[in-house]
Amino acid sequence: MNDKVYIHAISGKDHRFINKNQEETLSKILSSRKLLSLTKQGINENPSYAGLDYISLSDYEKRSLYPENHRFYNAYYLFSRNYIGLAFDKENLDTIIPTFIENNDEYIFERKNKKKIDIINERYTDLMDEVQVKDSINLELLSYITYPTSTFIRDNSILSTDKKYEILIDRINRLYGILKSMGYNVDIYDIDTLTKMDNDGIRKLIYKSNC
Repeated sequence: MNDKVYIHAISGKDHRFINKNQEETLSKILSSRKLLSLTKQGINENPSYAGLDYISLSDYEKRSLYPENHRFYNAYYLFSRNYIGLAFDKENLDTIIPTFIENNDEYIFERKNKKKIDIINERYTDLMDEVQVKDSINLELLSYITYPTSTFIRDNSILSTDKKYEILIDRINRLYGILKSMGYNVDIYDIDTLTKMDNDGIRKLIYKSNC
């Protein structure tokens, strides 16, 4: 399968790991047929460098890039490995590669002033693997969905292996149900290994983690 993709992570309302909020957010996005910037969603507050008019995605091929003094500080580790993601073939998106700045830069990019980014022409980021897309992304371009299995396993470490397998099967089936109900014929893959999330793939991921 193609790993030359950009991924947009869906965090959900309360920013916790895979839960009903993320499923609801995914359903809302899929039903709109487009991934929209905050402005297009009618939202006028945003603390990130993407600002209000741009959509942030991680470049999967650059997931190993992060500042030397801030290990694992990038979009992949902060977002893609923790949330459901929408993956798009790189060749299908017209993206902007923002200028990288250190996250402790004292310029206008302090958190309280990040909203000013939308009134300047340049694009910036403190995440070395981030790209941005203006306004919207047509979901006809959706290649597949990603799922952070390793984070699921970590967050459910007190459960037995069999119970983790049972829960994950149910969650993935729910996601496939959402996709099917919205008319999307795409697969779901584990974000780290790109293993297809069918029964065999899920069994391999869950039980291998306990070897």
